[in-house]
Amino acid sequence: MICKGARRLLGWGGVAALLGLGCLPALAAADPPAPTHRLVVSSTYWPPYAGSGLPDGGTVVAPIAAALREIGVILEVIYVPWPRAVSLFAEGDVDGFLPTYDRHGQSCQLSEPVLDTVLGFVERVDAPVRWASLSDLAGLRIGSVLGYSNSPEFDRLVASGVLTTEVVTNDLRNVLKVAAGRLALAIIDRDVFDHLMAHDPEARAVAHQVRFSRRVLAIRPIFLCLRASESMAEVLARINRALRFQTLGDP
Repeated sequence: MICKGARRLLGWGGVAALLGLGCLPALAAADPPAPTHRLVVSSTYWPPYAGSGLPDGGTVVAPIAAALREIGVILEVIYVPWPRAVSLFAEGDVDGFLPTYDRHGQSCQLSEPVLDTVLGFVERVDAPVRWASLSDLAGLRIGSVLGYSNSPEFDRLVASGVLTTEVVTNDLRNVLKVAAGRLALAIIDRDVFDHLMAHDPEARAVAHQVRFSRRVLAIRPIFLCLRASESMAEVLARINRALRFQTLGDP
């Protein structure tokens, strides 16, 4: 139950006050509280992790939305291209953004990991690329997606000019360019690759030509970023507790 008079509290300071006063029930309660606030975050369409047409909003959105429902908060996701998703947060237009590997500055506080992702390359079946270190890929045309963070080493080698990337706006375009032989490799998340192969007609049409590389580039956790503030820190603590409860069955 919401404490009497609590509905008069406005803003995230009010939600934090409810948490501190114990006005919102414990996570193990049978019925979550009625929604009292809305958390607005930006994201990009990145199936299977986030997307308005995905089951429960995607595999990253779903557990966060469920965690917020436990404290009476509705999650609202605004879908825009990824660079715009980050800039909306930087400009103060949203409370946070997801999914992300990184802090994107001191204004961001990260949740506990929502899930782990496997990062690698899409390559042609008939032209696999063998490499021992990323520097072995120097001289190859490698696809990447605008605004995406990859592995720290990969991004460092790109920034230093050791690796050369061709940037596009989404993973599908990279898959098609690899299939057409216009790129030797393209960096991609394994679950994103699998989702494209299973659900996108253009990707399915070239499924016999491309594959996810056997060599993994990195395993990286995905987070929710919320604005760094005292009130958001209290909300984030409850989200983290709910995420642990979902994963382990023990808050």
